[in-house]
Amino acid sequence: LGFQLSNLFTKEVKYAEKLTEVLNKEQFPAKAVHSRMEMQNRLKVYDEFKKAMFRILVTTDIFGRGIDVEKINIVINFDMANESD
Repeated sequence: LGFQLSNLFTKEVKYAEKLTEVLNKEQFPAKAVHSRMEMQNRLKVYDEFKKAMFRILVTTDIFGRGIDVEKINIVINFDMANESD
């Protein structure tokens, strides 16, 4: 199967931060990307994810469109966004 990556979408920044904290506490390698982060940091985390430096990316709808990572096997909407886009 190769290396598997997962993308989890949350509705709010606080959920992205908390879910990432819980996943890491349970030994699941995860990082979050959200609107409260500086763009440079967002791009750094995204690049690390594309290079499979960690397996789970937790994000708000900020990355809802345009994410292009070949090895994502699982996408989960942890909670539903306010808008269908």
